[in-house]
Amino acid sequence: MTKKRQKKNFKIYNKYRQCISVFDTDSFKKLYTVDEMFDIPYILEFGPMDDFILCYSVPHTKVIEKTGMQGSKYISKINANDGSNTSVGFVSNSLYEPDIEFSHDGSFLALVTMNMNGRPEVWVADYHTGDLVARYELAHRMFGGHMKGELAPDAGRVGVAFTEDDKELLFTYGSIIIKWKIPYKS
Repeated sequence: MTKKRQKKNFKIYNKYRQCISVFDTDSFKKLYTVDEMFDIPYILEFGPMDDFILCYSVPHTKVIEKTGMQGSKYISKINANDGSNTSVGFVSNSLYEPDIEFSHDGSFLALVTMNMNGRPEVWVADYHTGDLVARYELAHRMFGGHMKGELAPDAGRVGVAFTEDDKELLFTYGSIIIKWKIPYKS
C-alpha cells in the first residue's frame, strides 16, 4: 500500500506490512525491492514465463482490528524485471493457502477461494488482465454427501490442475475428483 493512497492508516501499514526484496542467486546481490508494501506474504511464486512474481499475502490481525478491514487475502502480480507492482491482481479468501495453477499456454490462472456463504469456489482468470473468465462453486454436500449426508472429509482444501489442452480443469474436493469443462468466452 503506498503512502499517498492511505495517508490516514500509513503508520499502521508501515508497522505491520512487509517489503519484498529480490536477490541474485549466484552473487546474493540485492537486485531490487518491490515498490509496494504487502501484508504478510505466504507464497512468492514466479509466473509461467518468469516475467512476473505472484505474491499471496494475508493481512495482519492488528491491521484488521485497527482499520476495520474485512481481511481479504490477495495475490499481487509484480514485474520480475524491475519490481514494479502491476495493477493486475487476484483475490482468494481460501481457508488455507490457495492452490494456484497456470494453464499450459500461460494465458490463464486457476485459483481456489471461498464465497460469501463459506463454500469453496474455483476461479479461472485471465492471467494478463486479471479478469474472471469462469467460476465453479463446490457445494458442501456434493453428490449427496458421502455416507448419510456427511460432509466430504477435508472439504476446505481444494487442488486444481489444467488438462493438457487447457479446455478442462481437474480439481479435488475431499475424496472427490471433478472434471470441469471451462466455459471460456469466445
